[in-house]
Amino acid sequence: MGWAYTRGMDKDLTTYSVTILHQIGVIESGLIEAKKAERDRLLTEAKGIYYYHVTRVHDFQHERLIHLLVTFFFAGLLLLSAAGGLVALTLATDPSGPALNILSWSLCVILFFTEAFYIRHYFKLENGTQKLYKLTDRLNAILHV
Repeated sequence: MGWAYTRGMDKDLTTYSVTILHQIGVIESGLIEAKKAERDRLLTEAKGIYYYHVTRVHDFQHERLIHLLVTFFFAGLLLLSAAGGLVALTLATDPSGPALNILSWSLCVILFFTEAFYIRHYFKLENGTQKLYKLTDRLNAILHV
């Protein structure tokens, strides 16, 4: 899961959201002036979009859960490396103390930045998924008119 993958998921979420929003808008505007046959066709199309949308929302929810777990894992590693750095500070008089201290705090800095990017990515996934819930509500309103 490198940078290209996480940027891809952000882009995929945005692209999907814009596409489904456009499709919902077309159906909503078509239903306003549609006659019976056209209305039935639009409702059938809306039902297909709804089932596809629910599947995609489920996929994004799964992705969000995985990133939440990874974020917690890296937060735990960050705390452990900070604790190791503090222990290394107490061992400063030991011959291996300074090297261990530098190594522990270097790891802590690397994990801090990694955690910051994971939190940013999770924030985008969370907000994007919340927007998809609103689209689900709009689709439900179309289907239950």
